[in-house]
Amino acid sequence: MAEDSHVQRVAAVQRIYLEHLALPFGRCYIDDSGNGVVAVLPPNVPEPDEKAVEKIVELRGDRLERILQADEQLSAVSIPAHAWSVATIGTTPRSRGT
Repeated sequence: MAEDSHVQRVAAVQRIYLEHLALPFGRCYIDDSGNGVVAVLPPNVPEPDEKAVEKIVELRGDRLERILQADEQLSAVSIPAHAWSVATIGTTPRSRGT
């Protein structure tokens, strides 16, 4: 994520992923204490609409190329056909590392 307004950018991208992918197509889980969340996606989830993709690109800013390189590297990994993927994991600051 671009460095300027980093926290706001991360929050905005996470909201897009949750609203356009995880909630309508996948599953979201929060721990009992409310300190951690995970969103998982089934195989063959449709791409977000064009407007959402444009906003993601804008929010990534000067770090977009790094994400594209990571995606390219991950595309070479063999994944079972019916495997779900972890879309995002988040924690509250106080619970990081636990």
